[in-house]
Amino acid sequence: MSIEDYDEDPWNITIPELEGERVIPGNLLHTVDVNKPLKLKEVNVGTKEQPKMTNIGDYWDDDMVGKIAELLTKYQYLIPQKFL
Repeated sequence: MSIEDYDEDPWNITIPELEGERVIPGNLLHTVDVNKPLKLKEVNVGTKEQPKMTNIGDYWDDDMVGKIAELLTKYQYLIPQKFL
């Protein structure tokens, strides 16, 4: 198909079909079983002098929960203290 073909009718586009499978490299996404009750991990995103406790879902491993807690601690000024 050439450029001139598109100029005639821009809504008439033919996409060739491909046979077979395509493997896309990368991490696999894991689905969460929504029928299981969600367990929460309580983490301190404040300081020892002024603790601010929050809950993080347990669908991550301890390393990821630590990284999330670190981000929440670093940017805690963006998180409201109370919701109306």
